[in-house]
Amino acid sequence: MKKLLLFFITMSILIMQSCVNNSDQENENILHDGSRIQKELIGTWKFWGRFSIERNNWIPADPDQKFIYIFNSNRTFSYFDEASGTILSGDFDIIHATGKTNPYLLLRSKSNGEILSKKILIISLDNEFISIFEHTNEDRYQRQ
Repeated sequence: MKKLLLFFITMSILIMQSCVNNSDQENENILHDGSRIQKELIGTWKFWGRFSIERNNWIPADPDQKFIYIFNSNRTFSYFDEASGTILSGDFDIIHATGKTNPYLLLRSKSNGEILSKKILIISLDNEFISIFEHTNEDRYQRQ
């Protein structure tokens, strides 16, 4: 009986591990396919929170942290920061992943006649969330 119980526990652990690996592998596949990144990226993304290295967990956004990205199929974007009133719009390119680096977005916009550019490293992307390095922390945006 103990051997049978041990067998079922072992099989349960192996099945759960394979599900986790499949999810990681699917995310890895998306990150290495520029057309899939663009397809998944299209839409409105609202700031959800920031990862805290000190706490080793996600910290949800404060009520005054209202940052929104909108990505369009024609490779244009808009960015809104409701607290500061910042509005940026322009175009973007997807710089493909390599064997050593994740893909990133290159955003270009104009402000007062000056061309601004910004790189955003994509950490993970799925139907619901995108995790990025935009600043010094990992930020998570949720699809709206």
